[in-house]
Amino acid sequence: MMTPWGRSQTQEKLADGFYWVSTAGHGGFLIGRTKAADYLTSEGRKRGMEWGSWLAYEEDCQWAIVGYEQATLTARTRPDSDPVAELQAAFECLTRWNPDYLIERGIVPDLSILRADVEHWRGVESKFERGYWAVNMTAAETRLAQAEKLAAELTPADAGKE
Repeated sequence: MMTPWGRSQTQEKLADGFYWVSTAGHGGFLIGRTKAADYLTSEGRKRGMEWGSWLAYEEDCQWAIVGYEQATLTARTRPDSDPVAELQAAFECLTRWNPDYLIERGIVPDLSILRADVEHWRGVESKFERGYWAVNMTAAETRLAQAEKLAAELTPADAGKE
């Protein structure tokens, strides 16, 4: 089977039109475009990479969109995972790499993860080329600011007050 990442070495059919594939160097989920609405929200579908008659979600970061929405299916791709662990791993990955997806769905990303990312980049400034560091620091600060804004919008001003 051809994939956006090359010829697949393995394909695991998880459901009708829903596959986990791996190649020599990469892999991810392939979901048939005609079946995608059965498995994913509109927010999840629009983040898939269109590839022929498929939506592709690569294994490093985009997998988490599929994992968050279909944890019961995607947990089957890892022998040591279960749907609860899959959901938690997907949420943490989404917080770090796709917080816009969570925010668009009205879900507050884990602010502690985002704050730790900002602190990490502050602590390693001298170890990287300025341009590389600046891009990553700016991205981390932007993700945190967006998440904090959403958290404030979703938390009533009088929360915790008696």
